[in-house]
Amino acid sequence: MKTKRAHGVRTARAAQSEIRAVLTLLSETPKQVARIVRGCSDQQLHRRPEADAWSAQEVVAHLRACAEVWGRSIGRMLAEDHPTIRYVSPRGWIRKTNYLQVSFRDTLQAFSQERVVLVRTLSKLTASDWVRGATFTATTLGRKATILSYATRIADHEVRHLDQLGGPSQPLQPFRGSTTLFMTGRHGGARRPGWLQRGQESADPAIRS
Repeated sequence: MKTKRAHGVRTARAAQSEIRAVLTLLSETPKQVARIVRGCSDQQLHRRPEADAWSAQEVVAHLRACAEVWGRSIGRMLAEDHPTIRYVSPRGWIRKTNYLQVSFRDTLQAFSQERVVLVRTLSKLTASDWVRGATFTATTLGRKATILSYATRIADHEVRHLDQLGGPSQPLQPFRGSTTLFMTGRHGGARRPGWLQRGQESADPAIRS
């Protein structure tokens, strides 16, 4: 039986291939971050390479906030029968936390621990559970979503930020546009490597995201 398409919703049962792909991505993100920053000093991890670029700490704090907000929506979909949920923006949620002031290593540890819990929960779901849904209000991103679409949203969002952090050959590339993303939710682009060469210590930014 077909269901209305919303953020990747296709059928009344999620395909096992989609489930496996999402779980793999979600499991790997904290490990990928740890690999990328291996050998970096605390100073490097908290440094903004340029005025309009994020520090590595700010990137991971942002990922943690997004995963928590969207993960709570997944929890509601599991606990309730198609709830109506008022969308909460991560940029609003992070203002209520101290995530941007916490050290990079403590932030990554918390993000990693929370990810273990999320993946463990999702791994227990049946194919039918993955298409449990909700209707969202106060959002232009789409009124209907499912557990699968929200888990996919988290994974896709994190992949984009991993690309910004860089890979083994070019670790910690500058992620530009902190004002753009924190204020609007849109992502900027890395222009050149530079995290390890230049920048200023990041002051406590206005809590945005």
